[in-house]
Amino acid sequence: MTATWKDIGAVGLLVMVIASIGALALAGGAAATVTTDTANFTNITDDELANETLDVTNDTRSLYVELDNDTYNATGPANVTVYGIDNGTETQVDKVQIEAAANSTEMYEYTSIDTANYSSYRVLVEGNSSDIETAAIDIGTVAEVSSGGGWLDGGSSSVGAGAILVLALLFVAGRD
Repeated sequence: MTATWKDIGAVGLLVMVIASIGALALAGGAAATVTTDTANFTNITDDELANETLDVTNDTRSLYVELDNDTYNATGPANVTVYGIDNGTETQVDKVQIEAAANSTEMYEYTSIDTANYSSYRVLVEGNSSDIETAAIDIGTVAEVSSGGGWLDGGSSSVGAGAILVLALLFVAGRD
């Protein structure tokens, strides 16, 4: 049986549709919660689980707190408070409550980095230490990454690049 261009195009289109649907399903599959309304916070004890000061630069995109209930015990919620620090003076800039569903990991990301007013930030995580192991908490910064160059710029998705590869393979296979 010889494949025609019409067959190759139909298979390529089908592969791209399936890959796109799969990517959308993976992107929306989180079952954890981040609460930003302090009136709706679950009552928790105020055990200090983590307290870290992070330096920021113009290359810092965000700060993050990860609550891991997949590998470690994190069965309760945690309050995350972010303070901007300028010359030793701290100003609360955000407060959220995060909770990871069973067998999942939740990540809170603070993206309003203001290097003009703050040279560092302090991230305080509080919760019930009997519900959350300190190993379940990871705090850090995310650097700004520039992209582009090459024939696929930074805006290309992995689904699009994968579709191009599949179409190229179908073209080569269809030449026989």
